[in-house]
Amino acid sequence: MLVVCDTTPLNYLIQIDLVGLIPRLFTEACIPQAVFRELLHPAAPESVRQWTLNLPGWVSVRDAGVITDPELLDLHPGESEAITVAISLQAHFLLTDDYKARVACRNRGLATLTTLLILDAAANRDWISFEDAMERLLKTNFRVDPFTIELLREKHR
Repeated sequence: MLVVCDTTPLNYLIQIDLVGLIPRLFTEACIPQAVFRELLHPAAPESVRQWTLNLPGWVSVRDAGVITDPELLDLHPGESEAITVAISLQAHFLLTDDYKARVACRNRGLATLTTLLILDAAANRDWISFEDAMERLLKTNFRVDPFTIELLREKHR
């Protein structure tokens, strides 16, 4: 199963040392050039930049080409390129936390997953402690509706 990744989920999974869940859940992962550049941005955490400089073999970087879709042009470059690459590769999922990107995917029949859903799937398989992952995630600048976090925490108690 192929997943295309946007910047934010990779950023947080790297920071909480759980990016290895991606190759356990999917056979192949891909990032567009814009996401690669964002992960290397000087403002990105050092661990994220180091991971990106030494990409694991399960990640490939793809060029999105020229994007002409007006709805995608209104998104951040990482999201618009990720959607374009996901469509062109017929990916099974796009991993993104961005609401507008998820809506654009839904409009195109492309399934999405979020950082929290990756953690939920891993916890459902008993690969991780959901509570431990949430504690680490909430020590970053990750933002999500507290109600959503509480629902997932309750599920995994």
